[in-house]
Amino acid sequence: MQLNAATSDWQCLMAVMADTAAPAEPRPVANAEHPQLARAISGCNHARAELLREFEDGWYRFCLSLLGCPDAARDATQETATRVLRQLATFRGASRLKTWTYSIALNVCREHRRRRRWLALPAGWVGLDRTAGPARQAEASEERSRLHTLLAQLPRRQREAVTLRYLHQLSTAETAEAMRCAEGTVKATLAKALTSLRAQWEGADA
Repeated sequence: MQLNAATSDWQCLMAVMADTAAPAEPRPVANAEHPQLARAISGCNHARAELLREFEDGWYRFCLSLLGCPDAARDATQETATRVLRQLATFRGASRLKTWTYSIALNVCREHRRRRRWLALPAGWVGLDRTAGPARQAEASEERSRLHTLLAQLPRRQREAVTLRYLHQLSTAETAEAMRCAEGTVKATLAKALTSLRAQWEGADA
């Protein structure tokens, strides 16, 4: 599996870091926008493969952000895919399919962390903006590496909340569902995380 991360995800977090105002909630995507879902639930292998292709890159980036090790992220992604397919028949559409799959990925990552302790995020986790000049690309890469280091230093729950809400752009409600906690808890966790990230970021510039 190739690391094919979205620069826009990183830009979303950087925008939040630069602005104390609450970011806009992402537009909900109806499960009807996954026409292959019913066929996948019924056992159609082609539809199941399509679902995995749609989500596996996002799962990998998510697992990598929490585990910090490419090999561990690949293992966690494969385990997530296995569990999603195994549990697909239990999906009832009460939430977005993306939210449901990310809750599974989160549980997989938690199990991996209990077995081993990978905390550092790798440099270059998010793809570069290839339209920028070499100087800006180098600067952006340095900023990302720095932000990833700060993110890795957050307490586990804060890191999970930031990764789900900003890097993978789930709504606050969906983040709460994936983390199995109240929305108010997510908001408080995010507020603490962003306060810490901003303080560390600005402190390094002082």
